[in-house]
Amino acid sequence: HQTIPERMGRSLFFHIVISCLFSLSFGLENVHSLSGVIEQHVDENNHEDEEYHRGRRGLRGYVVNQISVPLPESLGTLVDTTSSIQNTDIPVYWHVLKSGGTTMKHVFCQCLNMVAATENGVSDYAGQTQELQIVWNEGKQYVNVDTSTPQGIQRAKSLRLAQSGMADVIITPHMYEIASIFDSRHSGRMFTMIRHPIERAVSMFYYLQNADWEPTYDPSFKDMTIEQYAKSGKVEENWMTRFLVNKKGVPLGPNDVVLAREILRRKFAVGLLHQIDESLERFAKYFNWNIDTPEKKECVKKLLTEGVNRHQHPRIDRNSEVWNDLLAFNKYDMELYMYAVQLFEEQKFTLGLGSFMDF
Repeated sequence: HQTIPERMGRSLFFHIVISCLFSLSFGLENVHSLSGVIEQHVDENNHEDEEYHRGRRGLRGYVVNQISVPLPESLGTLVDTTSSIQNTDIPVYWHVLKSGGTTMKHVFCQCLNMVAATENGVSDYAGQTQELQIVWNEGKQYVNVDTSTPQGIQRAKSLRLAQSGMADVIITPHMYEIASIFDSRHSGRMFTMIRHPIERAVSMFYYLQNADWEPTYDPSFKDMTIEQYAKSGKVEENWMTRFLVNKKGVPLGPNDVVLAREILRRKFAVGLLHQIDESLERFAKYFNWNIDTPEKKECVKKLLTEGVNRHQHPRIDRNSEVWNDLLAFNKYDMELYMYAVQLFEEQKFTLGLGSFMDF
């Protein structure tokens, strides 16, 4: 398998040409307007293709020449995407809730036979032992730690999860806490799946209406309409930006989204939920995973087609009042999403993750 620098060398000339054309066409201004967000309601049958093309067209109105800004020192144990992959690097999937994460968990553990560190490995007994173990849960293998919570991550750190080499992939929404378990010889390598923030907010509402097993369950959602929810003050506010810059309870400003974009650019191989097939192919190429056997292909195809923890719910129109209400809570996440669409295109060349035809 080629290393990332080798793939970059192969595509560097093409990337320079594309960048020059990109700059001439769009300019190098740091655009903060949301005018390029041209999402609109489309028929469910062709939603994914339309979403992809809308994302590409959106770049014509939203182009960022991301400036380099210093990153928090605490993220130093998470390697940059352009560095060569080492055998001691551990893939870390940043789980943005309601963005295909449960499906990806099943792909890792069910199709690729990986041992995962996530909440599924903790039972009443396994979560109390003072040593790491690999446990089975519904035919899948997990390390007996819960990396979905800060408390569980602290336990994983005390048991030296990163140094053990037992986990093939770590899954967590908490990037800063998970960074603390690594050291100079055992690094984390981040990747993630990003979803349109308004679609994610709508999906979260309909999910939480019935998810009484979740710690965040609010029974008042049960009889609430999406319109009432959007005005209730209970909507998640800029979740992705807050978790990327580690500001979960204080006001955000424009500098925070600049930092969030830089963290995404430097630290993440980015996937897009509306391009989940291509995203998984990129992840496999990035980490040198083998997904080409007939059994794995069939397993992956089934999961990506049917999904896991997927539920049907009404879609909302972009021109509606509820869309604008939800947008008001997610203006920084919207900017981050539009940059993620741009970054998804750029990583074809900067990380050598595109297909032959892209070059």
